[in-house]
Amino acid sequence: MKIAALLLMGIVVYLGLNLEVLNKPLTIGYIQDAYQAKQRYADSLAGRPKIIVVGGSSSLFSVRCQLIERALATPCVNMAVTAGIGIDLILDKALAVVGPGDRVILPLEYDFYAASAQDIRENATANAYLATYDHPLLVRQAPPRLMAALFSLSLPDLYSSVVEMALQRVGFQRRFHVDQLTEQGDMSGHSSQLAAPYADYLATLPAQAPVVDTDSAGAELIVGFVEKVTAKGAKAYGTFPASIDDGNPPAPGFAQVEGFWRRAGAGFLRLPNLGRYPRDRFFDTSYHLAEPAQIEHSRMLAESLGMTKE
Repeated sequence: MKIAALLLMGIVVYLGLNLEVLNKPLTIGYIQDAYQAKQRYADSLAGRPKIIVVGGSSSLFSVRCQLIERALATPCVNMAVTAGIGIDLILDKALAVVGPGDRVILPLEYDFYAASAQDIRENATANAYLATYDHPLLVRQAPPRLMAALFSLSLPDLYSSVVEMALQRVGFQRRFHVDQLTEQGDMSGHSSQLAAPYADYLATLPAQAPVVDTDSAGAELIVGFVEKVTAKGAKAYGTFPASIDDGNPPAPGFAQVEGFWRRAGAGFLRLPNLGRYPRDRFFDTSYHLAEPAQIEHSRMLAESLGMTKE
């Protein structure tokens, strides 16, 4: 009995630390702060048809809702934060703000089209976010995912949580933070001039080659999201994320991506350049356009969306 009591006490202490005491304000906490800012703007548009941008950090850095909003005279909220949180949570957070008459643009990173169930369930960033910051979303998870999130705290996590909490207390701020978001939720301030330190790293990165696995858990979630958006009286539009163009012919996967969205019942915004840009148009990594290219890319998205008749 004593061993059982000690074991139970250990579990309670562990869960208390994971759910209520420890947190990572500079990494995981940033995700929560960004979502709260975007949610506030979305809430301010209640009852009005709007444009919603959904994706990972590619959409955060490479799409400018601020410009799309002006170009189409329609409110636009950028719900993207980071691909690290996983396709399931990205879609869940976006679906919560979708209403009748909305148009939802999805420039999803290519990895999401082939994400496995294991990738999703064992996503450490997503599980830490659920356990520490988003308990309403946590309790909606299926039992395997719920347990993975509840018991996601490791010794390295404990250490990094203490360090991050200490750094926040002394006023340390991450490289990009919520104060740099536009009202609409876009990243700003990532100018071409600030990109210089990352040029050597960018030169080593391969160009993205789209691959769609229609049997993957990620693809199934995306198709399900389109169905839910449609059921809410809104319209989903797939499109290509910003990616590196080294002058080679487009890979066959680009056509596969477009076909995937069409078969899912969504529209598709097919940009003239397929979302491809030279390396010197990117900021600190692939998928992240520097601000001037972000604005150019968003102008093309606005023009493409404005020409749709659906």
